[in-house]
Amino acid sequence: MTAEAWIGLGGIVVAVVVATVQILWGPVRRKPSPTSEVEQTPAAGASSSDTKTEEARAPGIASSRATGVLSSGRLRCGVIYHPPLAGWTFADGIQEFRGLYVDYARMVCSSAGLELQLEDVGWSELPTSFTLKQLDLVLSVFETTDRLAYADFVAAFHRIGLSAVARKGVVLPENIGDIVCGDYRIAVSVGEASESLVLRDLKVPRRRVVRVDSYELDDVFSPLVSEKADLSVSDSWTCAGYVDTHSDLVHLFSEDELYLCKNSIMVPKGDPEYAQWVDDIFNAVRSRDDARELEVAALEQTGGWVRKFR
Repeated sequence: MTAEAWIGLGGIVVAVVVATVQILWGPVRRKPSPTSEVEQTPAAGASSSDTKTEEARAPGIASSRATGVLSSGRLRCGVIYHPPLAGWTFADGIQEFRGLYVDYARMVCSSAGLELQLEDVGWSELPTSFTLKQLDLVLSVFETTDRLAYADFVAAFHRIGLSAVARKGVVLPENIGDIVCGDYRIAVSVGEASESLVLRDLKVPRRRVVRVDSYELDDVFSPLVSEKADLSVSDSWTCAGYVDTHSDLVHLFSEDELYLCKNSIMVPKGDPEYAQWVDDIFNAVRSRDDARELEVAALEQTGGWVRKFR
């Protein structure tokens, strides 16, 4: 074979090898630029709102959700009904959201240049709040074992105990053992911390549990009025408020509470960078003087039943 033939054959072999490598490994991709949008500094002449937004874009945020919130310029917050920490009122058919944690969210969005979107959430809707409702966080939620299966919790600012209310005509339980081993019919709110305590932690048989599905925690006491339940379990602030207006009921475990819950902000599970970002921005506004005044006023409304956790 001539030299020219050998050279031609070598070229064919090289071409085949290159083609094989491209098929197996794919095209070579360009390495992304190390400068991302969240790390860029504001351009000269940027508006004050632009500057505030950029300040919220702390370096090192790797979370796609945090980046998505900042890129969209919108924070979607769920609100459960638990005044004075969170809730809403209606006036002329218009829903107005109120509460300490709602005020925190407004301050966060104002300082970060974000649009705040608020949506009411029922207790039984919490497990799907990040999927079906596509929320970014839910304000003022108790951290429970059940909820840790689908969510993480940050900004644990307050703590609230769980206690019970009973009709005066029944033999009252003296301790948790009486609740577990007795024959009491116990009312709980579906999806709320009371349900988790009674069914999961105390393992009370389901035949003795009356489950009430409602936005409003006061509805958990309805089975007492209808005598379908002997006890209702809820947070101590809700129990105390209801007993104050119903002389035929008694507040149980008010001093030695059944359980102590951290009141927090609920975020999607498995995104630690986003969780840290939410914790940071809510802690930042809570340290402001105007936020502290709102907190003092809100806690005073609860008569000491809601206390600072940190």
